[in-house]
Amino acid sequence: MKRTRFALVSCLFCCAAAPLAVADVRLPALLADDMVVQRDQPIVLWGWADPGEQVTANLDADRASATADAAGRWRIELPARPAGGPVEITIAGNNTHTLHNVLIGDVWLCSGQSNMEMKVANAGNADEEIRNADHPQIRLFSYPRVKAIAPQEECPGRWSVCSPQSVGNFSATGYYFGRELQPAIGVPLGLIHSSHGGTPAEAWMRAAALDEVAAMKPLLDAARAEADEWTSGRIMAAYNAELETVTNYLACSIN
Repeated sequence: MKRTRFALVSCLFCCAAAPLAVADVRLPALLADDMVVQRDQPIVLWGWADPGEQVTANLDADRASATADAAGRWRIELPARPAGGPVEITIAGNNTHTLHNVLIGDVWLCSGQSNMEMKVANAGNADEEIRNADHPQIRLFSYPRVKAIAPQEECPGRWSVCSPQSVGNFSATGYYFGRELQPAIGVPLGLIHSSHGGTPAEAWMRAAALDEVAAMKPLLDAARAEADEWTSGRIMAAYNAELETVTNYLACSIN
């Protein structure tokens, strides 16, 4: 009996001494080392934390805070800046993220079908193009090829500095565009690649836009009910999985 009582008291003591679990501040894949943020516009930062948790962002002397809502979402805007960098952005709540080697310039979405999807490695003169792809003022972000029936808050992907090691799997059209534009305008470029060969236009449209087209109603109903796998894989699927996740970030697009 004494042994049981001692074990119970020990357990209660350990539980009382243990810290309460808290959720870490979490960032989307787009907010990471080596990213480019849009010049001359407020710098938008967003993510997730505990409901009610205060999250603070710092960029040099600029500082702003937000409180996570009931769903744990938070959004912060830092003042607009001209082109430049690299800089560091710190985002802190219960934990801290420091985003390194961030540039400020123009961000472009490279989207479309097979012409945009073709990789540099599969383009003409690929070996020479890859060998000469040393462009530290250009940053590359690629989404995997995914689809979704409902709008998503997050999608995998990663930023990388444009280099012979990173460019081979990137969109050839997107890369050639950035390679010509960046030295011409003299500011950093962020290229975000999101393309699916063979997709129809409605795959890249949000539900609110499709709702305005009466002829799309049967397809929308089938997609929303997930009753038709073929339809569900086409209508809204690319927008929901990829473009929805980038709406806080973009300024320009090519397609």
